[in-house]
Amino acid sequence: MKATRSEVFLDSLDYISWSDTLIKIFVPSFDSAVISGTAYTGLPAGTGFFRIVTDNGEIDTSHTKLKINFSVANDDTKKAFIIAPRKIFNKKITFHCSHAVGNFKGGIMKAVIRKSLADWTCLTGIDWELGNDTTYTDTIAKNDSICIITFATLGGNTLAQAIGRKGVCPIPGNPAIYYEMDIEIDTNNLLHIDTSSAPIPAGYFDFYSIILHELGHSHNLKHVIEINNVMHYGIAPNVKKRDLEHDWSCDEGGNWVIDFSTDTINNLINNCNLRNIKANPSPPCSHVSIKEIGNNLSNITLYPNPFTENLNISFNSINNEKIEIRLYDITGKLILNKDYSISTGNNSINVNTTDLSGGVYVINIQNSGVLQSFKLIKYGN
Repeated sequence: MKATRSEVFLDSLDYISWSDTLIKIFVPSFDSAVISGTAYTGLPAGTGFFRIVTDNGEIDTSHTKLKINFSVANDDTKKAFIIAPRKIFNKKITFHCSHAVGNFKGGIMKAVIRKSLADWTCLTGIDWELGNDTTYTDTIAKNDSICIITFATLGGNTLAQAIGRKGVCPIPGNPAIYYEMDIEIDTNNLLHIDTSSAPIPAGYFDFYSIILHELGHSHNLKHVIEINNVMHYGIAPNVKKRDLEHDWSCDEGGNWVIDFSTDTINNLINNCNLRNIKANPSPPCSHVSIKEIGNNLSNITLYPNPFTENLNISFNSINNEKIEIRLYDITGKLILNKDYSISTGNNSINVNTTDLSGGVYVINIQNSGVLQSFKLIKYGN
């Protein structure tokens, strides 16, 4: 993630048709144009008013804003990359933390990474997982079939970067393929490593937002200019960008990538030693809504999240009443259904989850006919 320019130039590959009354163009995800001998590459797709300039200098500016909801990585011929793991991955992608990342401050960075992977899996159905920590040094070839998350000295304004291993599969159509993802985290920044609603200390960057962004690149998404989006090209200290479900740059974009990568037209089975990524076509824990109108509860906090044996739920209530707690697994199966009596003021409920297996859960909290839903991650078992 780092700042970049907002101008995007077009070349001949971007034109669909051009007449005196109508111009049709592709909006490039990134620019590969060469204008007057100068290359403009890697710039993000734009949002806002735009203008067309002809070779003879005629200019026309749009009367309405162009909005780019998401941006997808393409090769130099404007073909979108297909997520296609090597055959050894068995149609899924397993990320591994280096030992330094896995052990950082007792494992809290790894916990945020695990939750972020689960968040993306919930959103789009992409088959991602976190495997065992592994040894990493700079002497290891980065194109080695291992998707690794490690530390690096990146310098400048770069907080982290995703490095995609890409190429072309020599079969009819020569599809652009994306087969390995590595993520490097800069070591010279103050990072807030927490997935709760706790405030970020002054001058710290939200690591949860950063890793969601880099995993977005690993999902084959590029930068957008909308500043509040997860896939915006930069983040300031003390800012959180975590809401994948209500973020077009991630939700619409990520699901487009999955649809494209799993389309039977882009079938890579038994070709190039690759396999199309496996994905759940209907992710069971995406689009979890939170309804707050008329709600008697406020300041709901679920911690720790991810959790292991016990889950704590704290909140404020304006009434003495009963609430219903229902916990569902990723398939929608009801796991826990219990009523609790609460009182006016601060309340805290402890839920023992020792018997639950590790995975993604949805918890519903209902009172006075108002339902609020939250996603949870459990480790282990």
